[in-house]
Amino acid sequence: MFILDAGNQRIQQFTSGNNVGITIFDGSYNSGFGLNAQSMAMDSFGNLYVPDYSGLRIQKIILVSSSSCTGMSCSES
Repeated sequence: MFILDAGNQRIQQFTSGNNVGITIFDGSYNSGFGLNAQSMAMDSFGNLYVPDYSGLRIQKIILVSSSSCTGMSCSES
C-alpha cells in the first residue's frame, strides 16, 4: 500500500504485516523536488503519477524492485 503524506511531502510504502512505512519518495524542498502533492494515481505497470499543484507539473515515479536492490527513479512529464 502507498500513502501520500502531503504534510511531509513524501510517499511511503507499507507492506503486509508492517506498521512502519518506508519512504520511497521525498518530495521536500530540501531534496530539490519541492513537491506540493495532494493526490496520486498508479497505472497498470505500477508507475506512480503525482500532480504537483505549485510546480504545475506531473511527477512520474517509476518503482524499481529486484532480488538485489530496491529503489526508484523519477522523471518529469
